[in-house]
Amino acid sequence: MPKNQTLGPCWANLPIELVWRILEFAATSTPTAATLLRVSRAFFDMFVPSVYHTVAIESFSQLKRFRMACMESPRKLRYQNTVKRVCLAPILGIFTEQSRHHIAEARRRWMRLPLLEHLSLPNLLFLDTFASLESVTHLLVAYEVSFESLLRNKTQLHSLTHLTLPHSNTLYVLVRDSDPNYSWHFPNLTHIAIPINGITKPYLIRGQQLLLSKITTGSPNLRSIALMPFYFAGPNEFISVEALDRAEVLDRLHIEANDPRYVVIPDMISTEALSEIWSTGDTTIWETTEKLQSQL
Repeated sequence: MPKNQTLGPCWANLPIELVWRILEFAATSTPTAATLLRVSRAFFDMFVPSVYHTVAIESFSQLKRFRMACMESPRKLRYQNTVKRVCLAPILGIFTEQSRHHIAEARRRWMRLPLLEHLSLPNLLFLDTFASLESVTHLLVAYEVSFESLLRNKTQLHSLTHLTLPHSNTLYVLVRDSDPNYSWHFPNLTHIAIPINGITKPYLIRGQQLLLSKITTGSPNLRSIALMPFYFAGPNEFISVEALDRAEVLDRLHIEANDPRYVVIPDMISTEALSEIWSTGDTTIWETTEKLQSQL
């Protein structure tokens, strides 16, 4: 529904119970959940906000309006008692003078969303714009910028159970070289998804081995480790990956094939597909992971 537009006659003629059922279904279903609320004040105020648990933000102007709404009474109470999922589009993570200004401004005026459970971020700098992360169970990250922000906030993220890391050739370096105070320690983490690339290049294989070793040591309760073969399509394309089966991928990473925690997503993931995952906070990766594990 366009911003500030009221309900049309077709809605007015429907039984109110049916209208509520439709709205509740849309608010809790993929992919409509992430697009239902576009930070429209008029539309948000039109209904009891309990049906809106997802906020999808695609621009810095929307982010600013949402941040202000989180601080304004009485609307801030509505958001604080409603929002459980926030999805920030990956494009917000592309650094420009405008983006640096908006991120700096957001970090000075935190958003307090005590019911927040699912968080999809362009990069980890945005973690510092939220006043409370204690209830977050699902975190998705598009780009590797400021990996230390994740480790710095690990105490707040004690409820984190599902984590999707960004695609990166150097993520293992950030883990390896981080300050000891920022060591990897997420004891309640049960599911992690890691895009892998360059599986045929020895130095990248070694890097990914270091990353997996650090993660599995600091997260002893991991039950699912989803390895997502990733194809980098860009002007500086230098890495490609074959659609390898589980046994071959694990063999190249020197992982025991009988370790039931590891699954390999069989289809190569494109840049566009990853963008869609992070834009919508899509959780189908975990459904796929569970299905593959059940087949082992």
